[in-house]
Amino acid sequence: MLWGRLESALGSAVRRRQRDMVGACRAIHEGPRLDSPMKRLLLPLLMTSMACTQSTPSAPVETAQRRDAVLTDAQIGNAWKDPPLPYRTVSFTFDDGPDDNPEASFNTSWQIANYLQQQGIRATFFINGCRIDAGCPRFDGDLGNTTYLSQIVEMGHRVANHTYDHEALTNPSLGAAGQIAELKVNQAILDPYITDGMFLFRAPGDNWGQSPTGGVHACDGSSSIANNVRSDPALSKMSGPFCFDWDAHDWACTNDDLTPEACADLYVAKSLELDPAGDRTVNGLERGIIQMHDFNPTGDIAGTDWAYRFVVSLVGKLKAVSGAPYVFVPLDAHPGVRGMFSFPAPTQWTTTYLSDWETWNSDVGYYGTVRLGDINGDGKADVCGRGSGGIRCALSLADGSMDTATNWLSLVADTDGYKPAQYSTTFQLADIDHDGNADACIRAVVGYLCFKSNGTTAFATSAWNAAEFSNANGWNASEALYGSIRLGNVDGDIDGYADICGRNAAGEIVCSLFNGTTFEAATSWSSDFTAPSWALAKHATTFQLADLDNDGKADICARGADGMWCGLSEGVATGFATASRWTQMSFDDAQGWGTLPSRYKSIKLGDVDGDGKADVCGRHSTGLVCSFSTGTSFRNYRYVTNMHFADSGGWSADEYGSTLALGDINGDGRADLCARASTGLTCTLAPMLLATYNTTRQTGLCSTAQASCDSGMFYEGRGTVYPEAQQPNTLQGTCADGTAVTTVGTDVTGGYLKDGSVERVRVMTLDKTPFASGKTVRVEVSAFASGTGEQLEIFTAANAASPTWVSLGATTLSSAGYAWVTRTYTLPSGAQQAVRAVLRSTSLSGACPGGGFTDVDDLAFTVQ
Repeated sequence: MLWGRLESALGSAVRRRQRDMVGACRAIHEGPRLDSPMKRLLLPLLMTSMACTQSTPSAPVETAQRRDAVLTDAQIGNAWKDPPLPYRTVSFTFDDGPDDNPEASFNTSWQIANYLQQQGIRATFFINGCRIDAGCPRFDGDLGNTTYLSQIVEMGHRVANHTYDHEALTNPSLGAAGQIAELKVNQAILDPYITDGMFLFRAPGDNWGQSPTGGVHACDGSSSIANNVRSDPALSKMSGPFCFDWDAHDWACTNDDLTPEACADLYVAKSLELDPAGDRTVNGLERGIIQMHDFNPTGDIAGTDWAYRFVVSLVGKLKAVSGAPYVFVPLDAHPGVRGMFSFPAPTQWTTTYLSDWETWNSDVGYYGTVRLGDINGDGKADVCGRGSGGIRCALSLADGSMDTATNWLSLVADTDGYKPAQYSTTFQLADIDHDGNADACIRAVVGYLCFKSNGTTAFATSAWNAAEFSNANGWNASEALYGSIRLGNVDGDIDGYADICGRNAAGEIVCSLFNGTTFEAATSWSSDFTAPSWALAKHATTFQLADLDNDGKADICARGADGMWCGLSEGVATGFATASRWTQMSFDDAQGWGTLPSRYKSIKLGDVDGDGKADVCGRHSTGLVCSFSTGTSFRNYRYVTNMHFADSGGWSADEYGSTLALGDINGDGRADLCARASTGLTCTLAPMLLATYNTTRQTGLCSTAQASCDSGMFYEGRGTVYPEAQQPNTLQGTCADGTAVTTVGTDVTGGYLKDGSVERVRVMTLDKTPFASGKTVRVEVSAFASGTGEQLEIFTAANAASPTWVSLGATTLSSAGYAWVTRTYTLPSGAQQAVRAVLRSTSLSGACPGGGFTDVDDLAFTVQ
């Protein structure tokens, strides 16, 4: 249990401190649960550096000053309810669990999660930590259930914060410290099970300080609690509170002795108690957050199947409602909810080129041809499309825009017969001959033609031809055939040549390999997609080729009714391995991915996080989602943006939504997301992958080898000065930060962004490939200098577990304000390495120099 681990770490001295603090401050409310071991531990953890008389925390630093922040303070305190979701789009949430009494015959919470997984419904479970570590035992000998969290996360659901023991955050006896403690201690229990950067919470009873507290007014109004929670940097990553849009009070159903089925009727029908006008129930609003409880609320039904039967009945009733079907989405589909890997707002990369003004919206033979690829070999993806006069391209520039578009290949114009979809929409960019320049390929009557790029202004007028994909072989017969053709180096040959694959009329995946001069005769590489359903456009047009496991060979994926199915390439001798389902409750029909071409045709593969393994992204009703590859499966997708590319902005139209393309347009080693808008090409850039706090290393760690590692916001501050989250953020906690603040006489004149502090640490490979021994990397450190004469020194260590620090040199920071210091070095051997940034007085030296104003921060990262 967490108590045992923390108690051992703190030792007897801290426990004595705990007793003293409890007696002096009484910041945690008194009550029957005060004996909870976690509750007894809260004060020494949270108030060591806090005066007992503190009643109001200091105001948070303005977001504008926190220029490297990933999340803004607005994520905490703005209640999520009444979301602008499409009609009949809903999210399932459950509170107060788990109800998994092992002495009972029915494990309610687990059964609910398992049932929803089978239905393709991804839910969020708001957890009370005391039910995990037995801080609020439900029976004699209750040891809690530490395996439950991993079980439901493995099913594909999310866990989220509902406070440690369900205490109302408005309880006056809690105070600011107690409010923070209820969330912070619970978050420590949940963090190991949250891998997608979405840290969500809901207040017990939906009570966020509003008045009145219940019904349709839940979470209304502003709350002083928000300012208290914001004052703790460790909680700044959280989003919430999440409220509800309808709730027929399943807990009240049990008090009234209603059957689960009758209670489900209350949710679907108008609930007079909650909503006399019927505006917020299923037959009124018909969208938003549905609040339920997996913890059976009354003693006589605890451990029974009541809550499970209620959920089964509700799902059945929702799916049986006539008219448009219900679509079930996770909470991060709600516009405005952000996570630790959220993309920035998109920017315009072309103005008239690809715009409606140039009539690119008028025919699929135009808008269905927008592609990204590096046609000039400068490391940045360019954009090309087939217009009426042929293929026009715009080169990516360093300033975040595209150059003026020019014609690169005129002999595939409308007048040459290439406008019909069976030809035009097969246009793709790929480096066929592995010379560093992407070439242009398109299907013609005689086969699939590829025209070599000269790297400057044009594609060659002669072509390599893969005759297998000709009209004579039937590839023009339907979109299910020509719409499945894709390019990629499936055999992984040492020369890096791109090959051509597609699903033929028999359902076989056939591939024609390029040998440097010609495309060879096509052979079968997979028989796993022969079922008739794969011939439907909503499946057949989603075939993609990309390297999913970073072994140098392109693998195959396509969207089935239940998600993404993929087969890894095993080379020429074997072809693709047996396809298996790579997603859980992602890209499936239950979440509406088969309803519109602007959804299923948007599904693309690309390495978004820079780890060498292709990820899968697509456009849903409220924005863009990405699932990240582990090499054997895709993690559950997260919304990387839910404020842009939404149906409400017109993106449900095929001429916009289906044009989503992935490519590295700024040359940073991560695929960006672009699509054609009415005004031209618009793109949102993939952010650097952020490190997460690792309890073993006791600092930020990027646990997989990738092209970059970034500490993000959580190094901001120094020690207890605007307290640095998880201070001191040094390997194994071996070097403490200084805690001094500048004073003049008795006046405090220093503090955060006045005295010095390390703010951010980044590492990235120069060639934008994953970290590996022998690669050259650049270290970047952002720091705030006080102007009193400081040095910033950067160190490296080949072994993060037992570091020996090697200096890359020191830089004197003579003026106050932000400073940006960089160093390059070659990675040595070592599976997990680290860099260290030391900001110190010029009178000090070394990797851990001490000193009241010294700030030391480490960043660990994994190397191939």
